[in-house]
Amino acid sequence: MTVPDIRKYFKDIDVNDQLLNDVVNERDIVQSSQYIEDLARNYGVDPRDIPKPTPFKIARLAMFFCLMQTALEQTLMSSAGQEADDDAYEKKRKLYASLVADLESQLTADTFLGGVSAVKTAFPATMKIYRS
Repeated sequence: MTVPDIRKYFKDIDVNDQLLNDVVNERDIVQSSQYIEDLARNYGVDPRDIPKPTPFKIARLAMFFCLMQTALEQTLMSSAGQEADDDAYEKKRKLYASLVADLESQLTADTFLGGVSAVKTAFPATMKIYRS
């Protein structure tokens, strides 16, 4: 299946998931592109205005969404008779769904255009430890 007018928002080389690398298909990539373009329109950004190379957070979001879709398809295919929560693909789907949700919470119209996001990421992350 070849879809000529679909822009791919991430690079194949950036996908580094041993379980899913070999099962990502073109349909998942197309869905990922459509998802990014739909989100952009929701923020009032014309998808044609998204710069090339794709801004980092948008590229990561597209890749995570694609991998989430791939894991979902594999879970549906392999869960005949077994508990879905025990499935490695279902665990991957949950992981990527949480990463997608996290990145979605950081989006602004400027994120699509290579600008700042809604949430500043602070590294290293710290937390207080108390003695009891």
